[in-house]
Amino acid sequence: MKRPLLRIIADPKERVLFLLAFLSLALFCLVEAELPLLHLLEGTFFGDLLTRKFLKSLLRSLCSSLFAAYIFYFFVDLYPRIKKEEKVLHVLNCLISSILDSYNRCRIFGHETSIKNVADDVLNKSWISNVLIVLHDNNSKLIPLKFAMQTAYTRLEDFRNSLSLAADISPEWAFQWLTIIDKVRLLAENYDAQPKVPETNNINCYTLADYKSDLNFRFLEIVEEVQAWKIITRN
Repeated sequence: MKRPLLRIIADPKERVLFLLAFLSLALFCLVEAELPLLHLLEGTFFGDLLTRKFLKSLLRSLCSSLFAAYIFYFFVDLYPRIKKEEKVLHVLNCLISSILDSYNRCRIFGHETSIKNVADDVLNKSWISNVLIVLHDNNSKLIPLKFAMQTAYTRLEDFRNSLSLAADISPEWAFQWLTIIDKVRLLAENYDAQPKVPETNNINCYTLADYKSDLNFRFLEIVEEVQAWKIITRN
């Protein structure tokens, strides 16, 4: 139940519905308790109105209907929707982690790692923040960037084919996933683009340092969009 409760707290719409349901239940309990009328209200129009049987019956019926409707909504619509989001989010996060994990663990065959075996600690807020600092300063190393690029090249079609999963949840998810796909494509396009060491000192040639800077920038864009993705998906 942790995820549904977090979703209700985080989503303004769901929070309002929950509060209305809670207030309906509280008011229903007050009506059923039949508490004595406050002395200040005795003999007043409002006090006379509160003691009317038809009003108690109306409030009892209205409050019970509202609370029952929310319970029905929670178990029939909200809870199944949240569980579906969890499953979709797990799949999409595994795809994202595959690229970040290749950079983090720096393994030669990281791009061949099964998506089920990638480490998900790379989606931690602290890890992303630390990596962004390194990338913004262009202090990353070439080898981890190459491994991330290789995984992006390998997984590009998986990212594209998973767009329907994000779109099935919400247009907001789909739009951000499209942005991530575009950034993954730009990183993947650097595959086989590493320059050879020139035989002559041509100052106009594309150097290894330029290549590393390009990979650094492309990977930086991906990590920034992943950060935005975490905000949108509330994970």
